[in-house]
Amino acid sequence: MKKLYVRTTMTVPEVGTAIHIAELEEINGEACTMLRMIALAPNDAIVGAATPTASVGDANIPQSVVPHPDTYDTFPDIDAELIDAFQFHSLWTEAIALYGDF
Repeated sequence: MKKLYVRTTMTVPEVGTAIHIAELEEINGEACTMLRMIALAPNDAIVGAATPTASVGDANIPQSVVPHPDTYDTFPDIDAELIDAFQFHSLWTEAIALYGDF
């Protein structure tokens, strides 16, 4: 299956903004398996990280199946952009340096 890397910015009314970088594995045109996720502060500092079985910092364990990035335009409060694997892996390495293996 194809891996996708995406940055999402979700606006939560009366709460604020949630920014995540995720590594996904495509299931089909509608859904993906969540592999790894990094939570970012508005200044792009890493504030947490998660896998389907564990989380550290300010990140919750994500759902195991999430919508495919091609469907994000149907969600009015989510802005998304695809990023490359290198960007994700660089941030994941930084997250592991901050939090250790989890």
